[in-house]
Amino acid sequence: MATPKLTEEFMKEKIELINSPEMKNLRIEDFKRFQVYNGNLKKIVEDAIRKEFKQPKQIEGLLERVVPINIMRRIINKLAGLYIEAPVRNPRSKDESDQELVEIYEDSMSLNQRMKEANRYFKMWKRNVARPFVADGKPMLRNIPKFQYEVFSDNMLQPEIPDTYVEILREDKDVEKSLYAFFTADENKIVNGKAQLQTGMMKQMNNPDGKNELGILPIVYINESSVSVNPLPDDDLLRMSILIPLLLTDLAFASKYLTWSIIWIAGYDGDIPAGPASILTLPLDERGNHPKIGTVKPEFAMQDQLAYVENLVTMLLTTKNLSTSSVKSNMNALAPSSGIAKALDEAQSVEDKKDQQDYFLKAEGELWKQLHENYIPFWRKRNLLSKDFNKEFNNDFEINVTLQEPKVTLTEEEQIKITKAKIGDDAKLSTLERELRSLNPDMDTDQVKELEVEILEDQAKKTVIQSEMVNEMLNEDKDGQQS
Repeated sequence: MATPKLTEEFMKEKIELINSPEMKNLRIEDFKRFQVYNGNLKKIVEDAIRKEFKQPKQIEGLLERVVPINIMRRIINKLAGLYIEAPVRNPRSKDESDQELVEIYEDSMSLNQRMKEANRYFKMWKRNVARPFVADGKPMLRNIPKFQYEVFSDNMLQPEIPDTYVEILREDKDVEKSLYAFFTADENKIVNGKAQLQTGMMKQMNNPDGKNELGILPIVYINESSVSVNPLPDDDLLRMSILIPLLLTDLAFASKYLTWSIIWIAGYDGDIPAGPASILTLPLDERGNHPKIGTVKPEFAMQDQLAYVENLVTMLLTTKNLSTSSVKSNMNALAPSSGIAKALDEAQSVEDKKDQQDYFLKAEGELWKQLHENYIPFWRKRNLLSKDFNKEFNNDFEINVTLQEPKVTLTEEEQIKITKAKIGDDAKLSTLERELRSLNPDMDTDQVKELEVEILEDQAKKTVIQSEMVNEMLNEDKDGQQS
């Protein structure tokens, strides 16, 4: 299908879509996800409290006890685990000069860090845009957060592949102050909210004619959907990431008033001291009766509420194909009902990561293809690269990328049990340290040593206990014989 032409009418139509209530609301939600993931949860929870409650004193009391526990970051990081270990990248030709250039670009672009970030954005928004660029003569790569761009496709046969990319440079109530950068494979234009060309900015970018000399859409687009260029992100994680802190804040607020008993007195209207270690002398009334004093202890099912929160977290993790043990350290979520259920959860988590591999292997292949065929020749033509990077790949260059196979993540207790069983079977064939390294390839040397020490200490304790039991039994037998 033909590449769209960036006419004024075409760009006006896209700007109207970008500013439609539906797209604006989606970008607001996208921005919330970004804020929550990056730790700005408290403000969003506070906004939710102000929206739900009306009385100023009640709002003030709740705001003082906000519990901003962030489950989104932990869950996203768990799901996006493709780049925990760096992949292996090699040219298929095994050419040494190509291999050297691959390593130079990996380092300059901080590729493993950027792809790890891309993986997290992908799990957050079901898509990601990565843009190569040059800064100070060095090739770089950045991921664009979803609320800063929109993509469009007029391709009826492949609606999931974008043919127009729009970067939102500035949004303003005054449409003439809003700025948008439009890209197709042939053109690159900067316009305001009325689709009027910003010729001054285009001249500063050495592109007064609005041409895209790269000859491609200047992005690597990873899209989970096969039917639309705009997949809808799941809203459950965002909603739950706000709801859980709200429920815990409710509990903290309730505890403020329900922790202490209420003291009541009847038949006495004098001054009553407040505070611990206080002594109150209560005089008799006219009839010689003592005033009455008592307490009212508020009742609140705190444990039931906590169990409710834990169940919500457990259900959320199940929908995300994660074992509940994944966030056990933060939320103390309920354990799976059986070993079978846990095994299924872990298998589903591995399966999800294997699905992600297909998207990212394809994306890495596309990135290196663009660098080889489009970006590097263009950067060299414009003299943008410093001496260290001013090289090209061979004509037949293609990349091979090998991602680490996803593994089931075991708890420390499970690691110890499996290791002990393994050692029991193969004790004569290997050492403890070697077995630990084999079973836990993700661990560094210090972590392996710590686990080894813990296992040996545990074995030593059991040996001491068994020895003491044997000695006690022998002593009992001796005492019996003497008597």
